[in-house]
Amino acid sequence: MTKDIVLCFDRFFINPILVLLKSIEISNPKEHFVIHIVFSGEGEKESLKKLLQDVVSKELFTFHFYEIDENLLASCPIRKGDYVNIATYYRILLPTILPSTVERVLYLDGDMLVVDSLSELWDIDLENYGAAVVPCIHYDNEQEFKRLQLNVKEGYFNAGFMLINLSYWRTHDIQNKTLAFIQDYPNRCKKHDQDALNYILSGNLLYLSIRYNFQRIFYEKGFGFSQKLTSDVTTATDKICIIHYCDLEKPWHKECFHPLKEVWSYVAKITPNLSYKIQYKYVGMKKLKFIVKTILINFKLLQKSSIEYTVDFNKISRTLKENLSSS
Repeated sequence: MTKDIVLCFDRFFINPILVLLKSIEISNPKEHFVIHIVFSGEGEKESLKKLLQDVVSKELFTFHFYEIDENLLASCPIRKGDYVNIATYYRILLPTILPSTVERVLYLDGDMLVVDSLSELWDIDLENYGAAVVPCIHYDNEQEFKRLQLNVKEGYFNAGFMLINLSYWRTHDIQNKTLAFIQDYPNRCKKHDQDALNYILSGNLLYLSIRYNFQRIFYEKGFGFSQKLTSDVTTATDKICIIHYCDLEKPWHKECFHPLKEVWSYVAKITPNLSYKIQYKYVGMKKLKFIVKTILINFKLLQKSSIEYTVDFNKISRTLKENLSSS
């Protein structure tokens, strides 16, 4: 079976994508992946090809590149102050962008890091499902379901990770149904295409362990997540496969206090030709507030974070870095 992975992004996410690819290579040294790149960046395609092929092994990766016609996404709203851009909607078009010979594909967001083998994913039976997914932090939040007019029993997934049954999407016209939902109900789609995909695919999803889309908020003390997830939340830390840095502040931002930021930085440091440096996300007063906060933290006048966790993230970070270094 061909192991197809698709990455959708624009020029603002090139460096995180390089780090993600490097993490896949390190964690899966004996696999071969076909990487489908859906990219918008006029005049940058050839330089991107060379960059990607210089970063990871030619023996482990085969790349295919696709143009994106953003006119097809004209009805998809990006509101003032949104933390995403139009690239978040690219994944809706996968049934027509990718060749018909690609029947299933693993979609990963660019703010992810692969820290364990992906091999088990390719054995999952998707025949009767639109996708295999992982619960979102809003898995059974009744307010979210009222907004979307969904049945809470069906659950709610995070679209950053999707093992997509493209044959199902093509047969059931998921692309056009999703675009139509966004056009008809833009006010329901507060979380953009993720909301629309949850609505259209509801009842036809296979839920996987949180280890494949590790969102740190599950481990915050006092956070009320579904009792259905309790067992998975308790055990997922022992075998994290994919870390999703889905906070507004990413590990390449100075303002990021993610407890596993160091794991991303470790992979970034061993990624060849990576032209990046940790930068401020915010400007103006927000940036000034962060600088003052950092000074207070350095003088131990303030805690780095007020969030308490149910697990030891320092231990997890050390373990993951050791596993990556021995790969």
